[in-house]
Amino acid sequence: MATDTQIDDQVDGPVLAEGVDEEPVESNRRVFVGRTYLMIAALSALYALFHVAALNGWSISGIIATPASFQAQSANSTADQAFADLLTTLGPAGETFEGTNTRRLQALAEEVAATASNATEINASAAALTAAKDAAATAQQEARALKRSWSETLWFLPQFPLETWNFRLIHIAGALFLGFVLYSAR
Repeated sequence: MATDTQIDDQVDGPVLAEGVDEEPVESNRRVFVGRTYLMIAALSALYALFHVAALNGWSISGIIATPASFQAQSANSTADQAFADLLTTLGPAGETFEGTNTRRLQALAEEVAATASNATEINASAAALTAAKDAAATAQQEARALKRSWSETLWFLPQFPLETWNFRLIHIAGALFLGFVLYSAR
């Protein structure tokens, strides 16, 4: 065992660090370069992407149906705007209306239109709301049908979210594969 004076003598003298950084990682770990590095990086990225897809419920049929889903969301936004426009057109009766039930609002619009001076405007707003709700429902049905048709066509692909045991098996297999590739003996 070195004494304190020996340690102080070693610190005061020149520090030699020759050969310390020649092995940047553990002795049994591979250091990949070139094409092999890109392949290992791509495999690791796919493994991470699988986790993101499995845990967030992505599916091929859902991705294919995404444009139709966006159209359905746009149609829903249009219907919501038509609902707000009808509330504004109803004036004080619309301000006191509570909830989001379209049928109740249209019933209120019929009652108010019977005695209001702007009955034609109220009826036009109610008709626009009905048309917007119908268009939104049709767009949602089309998006669901498109997603369902692709999931039936691509029946061999996994359906996300995966069952717990399937996810665990694939997770462990992928981790073992990457681990063996990254740490295998030379």
